[in-house]
Amino acid sequence: MLGLKKGTLVKHIKYGLCYVGENLKERFSLHSLRTGRRRTQEARREEFTVLTRVTFRTQFLPPINSGVSLGD
Repeated sequence: MLGLKKGTLVKHIKYGLCYVGENLKERFSLHSLRTGRRRTQEARREEFTVLTRVTFRTQFLPPINSGVSLGD
C-alpha cells in the first residue's frame, strides 16, 4: 500500500486529521476521525503528512444531558 497501512493517522492539507482507509492505485482513501466516514478517495501522497500508525479507532459520543439518570 505504497508504504502506508490502514489506520495510519495523517494530516491532510484540506481535510485535517484523517486516517488512511484504502489505497487506490496512486491515490488514498481518507476517513474522518470523528465519524469514520470517507472524506475523499482521491488524496495524493504529496497532500498529507504521516503522523503515526493508529491501532485502534475511537468513537466520539455526545455529552450526557443534565437530568439524565445514569442508573445510580
